[in-house]
Amino acid sequence: MTSTEKREYLIKTLSRTKRKDYENYVIGAIWHRLNNLEIKPVSQQYVKRSDDKYALLDLYFPQINVGIECDEAYHEHNTEPDKIRETNVEQALSALQTGKDFNIIRINANTDIIEFENQINQAVEQIKKLYGKYGNPKWSDEKDAVSKVIDCGELSLYDNLQFSKIIDIAKCFGRNYKAMQSSTFFIDKSTLVWCPKLAVEINGELKAPSSAGWLNVLSENWDTITTLVPEDKEHNEKFRKSDLNILIFAQSKNNLGQTTYRFLGVYTFEKSENNNKKIIYKRISPKYDLLSVTAFSKKWLKHFETCESTDYDRCDFAKDCERLGFKMDSYKSLREISEEAITNYDVFENIAQSTNSVGILGNAVFSKWRDLTHWSEEYALTDINRKWLIIAFNRLKELGEENII
Repeated sequence: MTSTEKREYLIKTLSRTKRKDYENYVIGAIWHRLNNLEIKPVSQQYVKRSDDKYALLDLYFPQINVGIECDEAYHEHNTEPDKIRETNVEQALSALQTGKDFNIIRINANTDIIEFENQINQAVEQIKKLYGKYGNPKWSDEKDAVSKVIDCGELSLYDNLQFSKIIDIAKCFGRNYKAMQSSTFFIDKSTLVWCPKLAVEINGELKAPSSAGWLNVLSENWDTITTLVPEDKEHNEKFRKSDLNILIFAQSKNNLGQTTYRFLGVYTFEKSENNNKKIIYKRISPKYDLLSVTAFSKKWLKHFETCESTDYDRCDFAKDCERLGFKMDSYKSLREISEEAITNYDVFENIAQSTNSVGILGNAVFSKWRDLTHWSEEYALTDINRKWLIIAFNRLKELGEENII
């Protein structure tokens, strides 16, 4: 981010007009008294609480996992619900930020000016102390959204990542498109990426963001998206399948006024009304695991083709198998087809080429890895075992690619 972009970000973030007066004052005062352009403020940070509800923090500092809440008159009569809410938010954000416990700082606005100012000053000192504790992280140290997603291997609503273009979103799935005109693309036959423009509210009335007239309305808790179809348009029935997972990246304007896309979660078709003029999608998960059978097969095929005979005991292999739902079943799945295939290279090759079951092959390679690392008397990857694994990974790759559109 350039210095000009940072300036515009701060101006937009700190000058929102929808906040209450006290909240505006507290946020502005804290930021200016910090006097540090390397600390990034985020307003209205979405947090999914452990009680399955959600919260919007007045101010949040992601580098140090600190939230600010301004308590006005309403909160004086809701102290017990607030304590429950705070506990749930703390659990959610502490789990999100590994190694950084979430700290929430409350400013009580229902005091005299001296006490009010003292609270703000104490909050500033606490933020400075935590910033130093975590090594004075630079705002500019942040990776771009694509790199973050690829590094962690998942998409998450709670990461609050923004993508500049749809082609950047596609890169997360290994697609290197030069340009994209459509707001949708398939990852595989059961998974669709959709980048809708959300309806905007003007003077209390919902307006379509474009001349096409489609209204995509996001519920207050982000759990559903309702599409209202114009009278002269037809909704595509391929998006109304209950077994289709839809990864939604909502298009919006960021604090710089730039068009960005934010991941909202994995949704699926729930129901249609009014002769398919009202379509409702419900969220089934706030996260999406990027590891696919194809990616798994390519990764470990490359490793086992080239690794040293003793370099096969990788704990991340087991983790990848578990992420895909493979079971270390001691060859049970494979043994039900052929006992001989466990050790006979030629028999296993014939079975691998004839089966269409990802589960059987996945369980088999997980069991083979376990065999080599824990059960086998041979503490090396023999040529036969290497060939056995290569056959399995190649067939898994083929089966994974058959599911890709």
